[in-house]
Amino acid sequence: MSRHIFDVSERASRAQAARQLRELADQIDRGTIDMAYGDYDAPTPVNEPLRIVLDLTRHRHHFELELNARWPDAAAG
Repeated sequence: MSRHIFDVSERASRAQAARQLRELADQIDRGTIDMAYGDYDAPTPVNEPLRIVLDLTRHRHHFELELNARWPDAAAG
């Protein structure tokens, strides 16, 4: 079973994007990610070990960077 929690799509400057990525990195380091619409969801625990995949692709007219992170859900077992 899966449940969608959050997504966002926006245009940003390099500085804004870097600031958001640093904030996300700091949350991961603290052990919880607080991304939700309002107060509908509690912060998401980030357990170890994390599996990280970074994928940088050059297309004809743009670049694309994807980050995928996966970690175990301690509450599930």
